[in-house]
Amino acid sequence: MVLRPNPSSFAPIFTMEDLRFFHHFLIAAYPPLPVQADSVWNNVAALSHGYDYLVHAMLGLAASHLSLLTTNANESSSSSQAALTHRIKSISLLNASLSTPCSSPAEGDARFASILIMAFQASCLPDGMNEFLSMIRLCSVIADAGENSIFKDLVERGYSDNMRKMTAKTKAEEVERKGFLLEPAQERLVDGFLGSLGRLRAGIVVGEESEDLVEEGRGLQMRILEGLEGAARTSKVSPAQAFQELMSLYSPMINASNADFASLTDPANHRAQILLLHFFLMEFALGDLSLGAFRPRFRFRRKVCFAWLNEVARRLPQTAEYAELIEWPLEFGQKVFAPRERT
Repeated sequence: MVLRPNPSSFAPIFTMEDLRFFHHFLIAAYPPLPVQADSVWNNVAALSHGYDYLVHAMLGLAASHLSLLTTNANESSSSSQAALTHRIKSISLLNASLSTPCSSPAEGDARFASILIMAFQASCLPDGMNEFLSMIRLCSVIADAGENSIFKDLVERGYSDNMRKMTAKTKAEEVERKGFLLEPAQERLVDGFLGSLGRLRAGIVVGEESEDLVEEGRGLQMRILEGLEGAARTSKVSPAQAFQELMSLYSPMINASNADFASLTDPANHRAQILLLHFFLMEFALGDLSLGAFRPRFRFRRKVCFAWLNEVARRLPQTAEYAELIEWPLEFGQKVFAPRERT
């Protein structure tokens, strides 16, 4: 008896590079939420063999994360291409899955995990600023964690509360020290940030973008701007408290009306995009001061924030008004994010 191999059975589905991505996801690239719940992502990995969209989401995030960590240009480019391929496959397969009702708690967890993973992948992409917010918003829309869901705590607490939880230890240490003082250079950065927000406030109030863009999102944008101003002032005495205040701003963005959210994340709404830049620049700076043991999980955002800053600046109309509105973010980016030449 002669056994004849079926050629289709040998068709490669995943490569050796994908195995590397899978390993990197498990040890370094999995999302930092839920807080201190690594076992959740071990359970997700155990689910992945049954849900192809979940596997591709995991591989896509790991590839994007690796592309930011490597200093080899060719390796970074290769990982970025693989990341995009896996992301497209995951989105396509997940869309097909979402067209039918969820059949089990495990499938519900696989769907939620995939969207959360792709949200954090967006936070690794050089053009992912608006997509990151859209994916976090989508997580809240589809969240329906039952009693047996591995994401029950995350869904009940929400994104903002889970992020605030990371600073609890730092805040307690500040209280124990009976205060916190910024260094003079840091205080100048805060003052510059507040001055930049002041210029942006005037632009939002009397904006010259299309009336639809300005009117639809003005209330939400002013709420974000005022929250940023409050958090900046708080940062002079407690960066951890300021970070917690800043995280509270995710809620109005996530829960905004469709029209307000579309206006905020519209690349053509330049003032709103500059406002979001201020939010993410402040998030990185305060996180660097207050995230403590969680700081390494967000270190890759340095490179990403610099890319988001340059992407928004590149799209701005070449006018004196926009040059003034983007001036401080660009100066901040050069001081904090720009790669330094080795001597």
